[in-house]
Amino acid sequence: MSTVKSILFPCSYPTNENIRDGMMSRIHAIDALVGHLPRIYLDIALTSSFFRRTCQKELVTVHFVNFITHLFFIISVVKSASLIYLQSIYSARFIWPILLLSKKRVILDAHGIVPEEEKNFLRHKVKSCYYGWVEKIVFRKASVVVCVTHAMKEYFTQKYPSFQGKYVVYSNWPASISMLKPESNDVVYPKNEKIEVLYSGGVNPWQNIDLMMQAISQKQNPEIHYTILTNSVERINAYIGQYNIDNRVIDVASVAPEELAQYYRKADYAFILRDDNPVNRVANPTKMVEYLFYGIVPIVLSPRIGDFEHLGYEYITLEQFVASLQKPDQKSRLNMNIAQSIIDDNKAADIKSMVLEML
Repeated sequence: MSTVKSILFPCSYPTNENIRDGMMSRIHAIDALVGHLPRIYLDIALTSSFFRRTCQKELVTVHFVNFITHLFFIISVVKSASLIYLQSIYSARFIWPILLLSKKRVILDAHGIVPEEEKNFLRHKVKSCYYGWVEKIVFRKASVVVCVTHAMKEYFTQKYPSFQGKYVVYSNWPASISMLKPESNDVVYPKNEKIEVLYSGGVNPWQNIDLMMQAISQKQNPEIHYTILTNSVERINAYIGQYNIDNRVIDVASVAPEELAQYYRKADYAFILRDDNPVNRVANPTKMVEYLFYGIVPIVLSPRIGDFEHLGYEYITLEQFVASLQKPDQKSRLNMNIAQSIIDDNKAADIKSMVLEML
């Protein structure tokens, strides 16, 4: 058995191809913090990877394995790791029996409240019960639970009052954003420019794309220009036809993360339409952080998203957007300052030092 201390991540390894996904962006952020340490990724599948494949790059080893055919190999990898870092409860869905019997130190990066997500968003009652069971086991084994918001920390504190470990709050920080101070993005616009309204993201049910497209259809105005940035260009174009939106007022594109900044710097407002439910009240959407960093004013269905309402962010509701919309004189300094406070809080959390202490 190797004496080299290593961190085990039972999840997919972040790449340029998958990093646009919010979960993978989070994994990439944590991986970067511990990039000087040996890391092992176990990418476990049930219906693929029947032949084990291993990729090695500098300090990273990635094993692509099948849970059934490579079970004993999985057990050996878990036993050899110095620390297990779970990227959400989903990362424990295959290895929870091993965790239950293991004395390895465990960090849970909660990322979300998975049982509730399965129940409220995906309508999977059986999966919700299963992940609820997995979550209980992980909270029995974890030494640290990393939450993306203080609201999430409070949620888990009430749900698991007997948890003896430590809570750490470390917000999502998008890979697309440089670490420049938000003040550098301050822009003053001429009064005669169009109002720039943005959406950046996917077309999942919880993102309420139908409501967004209905609102755009109602608010077709030569003084307003819409930009939709998405990997689902064909789906959005279908919505444009469905809601009779004039192609002259809207642009749709799929862009790389490093290209997002040029669009965010131009935007005045941006859609982030989340329902008022427990999942969204504790969430820390990557796109919200991006919007605030660039001084954009979010257009919301409910303002109760994560810690942002408590932080006092500037927003308008969907009803206000449809009723009346004005071109702002400049970017939202308040939202930029909130983004800066998130940067400062993340630095104070010092995930890197915490991991080193636990190895």
